[in-house]
Amino acid sequence: MPSMTFSSFEELIPRLKFVRIHRSFIVNKSKIDHIEGNRLFVNKSELPIGSNYREGFLKELGLNS
Repeated sequence: MPSMTFSSFEELIPRLKFVRIHRSFIVNKSKIDHIEGNRLFVNKSELPIGSNYREGFLKELGLNS
């Protein structure tokens, strides 16, 4: 099986449904339960929001101007 970079994988998935929140995490926007500070919750899982991705992530959700 050929290897693929995370960035290459990110280009293959629909941007309207998914957003990158960390160098190691891409999430489905419709599955986000809530956000607390620099953490995001999906079901009962807590995921970090990377500082390099935070501003773009919040803009994507319409939470930041």
